[in-house]
Amino acid sequence: MNNFIEENWFKIFLSIIIVITVSGWFYWFQIKPIDTRKNCWAEAYREAKNIGGDRADVNYFYERCFRENGLKDSY
Repeated sequence: MNNFIEENWFKIFLSIIIVITVSGWFYWFQIKPIDTRKNCWAEAYREAKNIGGDRADVNYFYERCFRENGLKDSY
């Protein structure tokens, strides 16, 4: 086993770096936007409810939250 690690240390290191990079990309482009959308809908609904607004107000607050978090205005 020790001989295997000594002979293939570069491949093992490279594999670990690739796994960490792919995991980071997955988080940044999949999980983070989903959490932001969920939080923005909750915040938009709460703010629209506080002012007695309708669906248009919810959409306004949702898009504002998206811009504040650096995401596109798409849904």
